[in-house]
Amino acid sequence: MNPVVLLAEDDDEMRALLRETLEGRGWRVVEVEDGYEMKDYLSLSRPGGDVREPDAVVSDLRMPGVDGLEALRAFTRRDRVVVITAFPDAETLERARVLGVRVVLSKPFRMEALLAELEQLLAH
Repeated sequence: MNPVVLLAEDDDEMRALLRETLEGRGWRVVEVEDGYEMKDYLSLSRPGGDVREPDAVVSDLRMPGVDGLEALRAFTRRDRVVVITAFPDAETLERARVLGVRVVLSKPFRMEALLAELEQLLAH
């Protein structure tokens, strides 16, 4: 079964580009547009439940409503998260580390870097 990646990004063009790239790798992508949708999806998803828990998450940080790190509190596998942000300040990096997020990519980033990080997270 192909891995499911939850993609949380409020910018429509960026989300479309990321979706196409991830689907090009054969991954199934579930898209959400803001922190509220992300939090809702993650709180409903459970292993063996009606809503499949994602195998990994790619999340923007600053989104309308709830920010990406706050929404990730509903996800138990935070070691399988890639946070993407245009604002990688020390406070943000520390919040991510405390939450258990291992990968933070600064925008703009190379798609190859995102894919390599995701492949490594999914392999473990």
